[in-house]
Order: sequence, then structure tokens, then C-alpha cells
Amino acid sequence: MRKFLPALVLFLLSPFIAEILLGATPLSNFSSLFFVIPLYGGGALLIRELVRRRGLDWISIALLGVAYAIIEEGLVIQSLFNPTLFGAAAYGGRALDVNWIWTLWSVAYHTVVSISIPILLSELLFPAERKLPWTNTAGLIVVAILYLIGALGIGLAYRFVVARGFNAPPVLMIAAICLVALLAVVAFSRPSTASRVERAEHKAGSGLAPAEVIPLTGQTEPIPAPGWAGLFAFMAFGAVTLLFSLPQVLRQFPLAFIPILLYVLLAAIVSYLLRRWTARGAGWSDRHSVALVLGVLLVVMLDGFFFVLRGSQIPQDRIFQAGASLLTLALLAVFAVRMSRRRSGESRS
Repeated sequence: MRKFLPALVLFLLSPFIAEILLGATPLSNFSSLFFVIPLYGGGALLIRELVRRRGLDWISIALLGVAYAIIEEGLVIQSLFNPTLFGAAAYGGRALDVNWIWTLWSVAYHTVVSISIPILLSELLFPAERKLPWTNTAGLIVVAILYLIGALGIGLAYRFVVARGFNAPPVLMIAAICLVALLAVVAFSRPSTASRVERAEHKAGSGLAPAEVIPLTGQTEPIPAPGWAGLFAFMAFGAVTLLFSLPQVLRQFPLAFIPILLYVLLAAIVSYLLRRWTARGAGWSDRHSVALVLGVLLVVMLDGFFFVLRGSQIPQDRIFQAGASLLTLALLAVFAVRMSRRRSGESRS
């Protein structure tokens, strides 16, 4: 059991963070976790195991996170195409039978909250096993089966109960499948971390190091303190939620291109900064990572309490979501304190 504990933690952590903290699976609908847990937990664990087994990096995790988002929201639930489900079309940017604003938010949410944050937090909790596989081949097959069961169960529920009668155009479904396949190919075609480090060190020793290898020379860029990193994560991910508060004039094309382009620009800036800050030798620590997790989760918790459950007629749902959020904050605070004490002890020794 101890050997598979990291895998179990990730399997449960992903649905807890992505669904319960957001209030998307409230206490009154707790039975849906029967399919939600294997879908989210299975997806996150599959991505983590496949990436770590091949020695790939966080870019591959992010690419597969985008693929996961398209599978869940495009192929399973079909919210990327359904104009009425979750009020997706009302948020604006609907064209060619696609809810573009909702699609942008869904991709960002699942990539960051459903996949990346649970994997990052799980690996912080088990630092000794951070780069190691957490399942054997048989376990990986079981996880894949559970993921398929979750996807099938939720897909049937939406097609025959929640969004009965809606079927996305076949051309969109085929396009989504092709995009998922392309993302997977790109993710798994990237060189392993070990090979990139060896190549970088060789270039650095030859005086041919490119810009991203600069940290290997000892000359690093300044990175923000953990607190500022957390604030950065809070503001950046909070900006993504503003897609749901656009003025009416920006909800229709061609002006809808403005928030879409701004979103793409924001994603590019965040990706660039994180890549620079976390470069090998730049001084990024686990405390920075915990601060990033906290910044993102604060946005998720606030969105869940003030927006997702705002119209709920069941007080227990909001109480449960608030309690889960407070418990999460307390556990993160304890974890951060223990991490600081451990770091202080290591520096004194």
C-alpha cells in the first residue's frame, strides 16, 4: 500500500481539486463522483505515469492536459459545441458551432487545475518518488480501464439525461480526435529531460549555450520570492476567469477576437516566465511551487463559492464547498510550514 500511496493520492486529488473545490460536484450530487473520480483521477495519473516513464518534462504534461480537456469537454461532455449546456454560448464567441470563450476557459482550467496542479502537489508530497513511476504495467492498465469507465459513464449521462438530444456535428468530433492525436504525438516526441540536460551541458562547455541554458553557467535571472510567485499565479489564473465577465460587445465576432487574442498572449507570457523561472539552476524551490498551487487554488475556491454555487438553493452545498476549501488552505499552510522548517534544518546542517 505504501508503494502505491502516491498514485492513490493523485487519483483522489485531481477530482477533489477540480470538482469539489470548484463546487462543480456539490454535496447534493455526490453520487456522481462514482464516475467523476475515475475520469479525473485516471486521466491525471495516466498522464503523470506516461510522462515520467519516458523522462519527459512539464511541457509534455501541459500538452497532454490540453488533450485531456478536449477529450472531456469535446468528446465526452460536448460542452465545447453544445450552445445550451452550462450556458456556454451565452459567454460569447460562438462561431462554426464552437463555443470559443468557453473552450478557452475549459482548456485552461483542465490543463492547470485538473491535471498540472494535482500532479505538482502530489510530487511535492512525495519528493523521494518525484521522478519515479508510481504504478507497474498492470496498475497502469487498471487505471486506463477506470478512466475509460469514467468517460463512458459521464458521456452516457450527458447524452441521455443532462443534454438529451444533442449530438455535435461529426466533422467537429473528428477534428477534436485529430487534435488530441496531434497533441499526444507532439508531447511524446519531445526529447527526454536527461538528453536535453546532456545536450545543454555539452553546448555550455563548448561556449555555444543557447539562452535557455544560461542558468547552467551560474549566471541566473532574478526570480520572484515565493509570495510574489503565488500572487502572480492568483492574478494570472484570475484573469482567465474574467472571460466569463466580458461586456456584451466583446461577446460577438469580430470583436470577440480581442479577448481571445489577449488570452493567447497571457498564456504565452505565463508559459515563458514559468519556463525561465524554473530553468535548471535558476533557484526555483518547492516553496515557490507550493505558492503557485495556493495562488491558483484560491481562485478556484473563490469561483466555486461566489459564482458556481451562487444560485444554489441547497445551503449544505455551499457549506460543504467552503469547508473543503478551508481544510485545503489549512493543510497547505501546514505543508508550507513543515517545508520551511525542513529547508532551515538542511541549511544549518
